[in-house]
Amino acid sequence: SDRITEIIYWKDYVISASADCTVRQWSLTNGYCSNILKGHVEAVMSLTTHEVILLSGSMDHTIRYWNLRNGNCVGSYK
Repeated sequence: SDRITEIIYWKDYVISASADCTVRQWSLTNGYCSNILKGHVEAVMSLTTHEVILLSGSMDHTIRYWNLRNGNCVGSYK
């Protein structure tokens, strides 16, 4: 619902970070958003992956760890 600040490619997905405080996982096979990761309270500015873990960095001064298989937040650092 706001501007996209970063996108990355992971397996069959595009993952986007947004100023609306969310991270979205988009399927390349059907074009739909398959997951919305919520937890940050300010704009998400950076993304990186390692295997099935996604790290997102936000203007709220936190880094969150997400499991890309189920979309659950598995930890955060401030």
